[in-house]
Amino acid sequence: METPAQQPQVTDPMNQPYTPISESEMTGSDPVINNQQDNPGSKSGKNTLLTLGSLLVLAGIIGITLYLYIQNKTNTPTKSKIVAKIEPATTKDTTKPTPYVPTTPEEKKMAANLEKYGVICRRFTSVEEALKTPEIACVLDLSNQGLTSIPSEITTNRLQNISELNLKNNKISSIPQEIFSLKSIIKVDLSNNRIATLPSSIAKTDRVLLLILKGNEISKTNIQQLKEANTKLQIEL
Repeated sequence: METPAQQPQVTDPMNQPYTPISESEMTGSDPVINNQQDNPGSKSGKNTLLTLGSLLVLAGIIGITLYLYIQNKTNTPTKSKIVAKIEPATTKDTTKPTPYVPTTPEEKKMAANLEKYGVICRRFTSVEEALKTPEIACVLDLSNQGLTSIPSEITTNRLQNISELNLKNNKISSIPQEIFSLKSIIKVDLSNNRIATLPSSIAKTDRVLLLILKGNEISKTNIQQLKEANTKLQIEL
């Protein structure tokens, strides 16, 4: 009786033992595996080198920027480097006013009045007050005081520094010729009085004189004759 043919035994390859096929597998010395096992920090070392390289590049950029900034500041002029030009000691100082030195008699008189009274001239409305300090009595205002004549203190040269005499709005009918011989007189206001004629001595005055005669009874012929006789005479009507 024939025996049936023996069937080959089938085994599961997953359950078969691993058979090494190379020397390295037999010895267990795989270079890749061993390298990774021997140098576990190789990957982190590469990262460290990259970080150091980046820092060096950044430091170089900062250094170049700082160098250019310092060079720019060095070449730019500053206020501290600007040296002012010093004038020689012999240069005249124009900031100080030149002291006033009176030379003419009139200037010396004014300087004396300024030193003594604190003013050069003053306006008065009373003859009596003006006579107390005749040196500084330069304006005498006697307007609207009901005067019928010009006070004799004026015509007798007791007030020699009078330059302006205001006699308007009074009742004066005549002008004494002495008034025009005053040394300093340059203006006489006789407007709104009762004057009909002017003394001929006005034509002999040697200074510019302004005579205001508005509101009086003087004829135009008389005024024209005086103007022709003295071109320095100015009359306002």
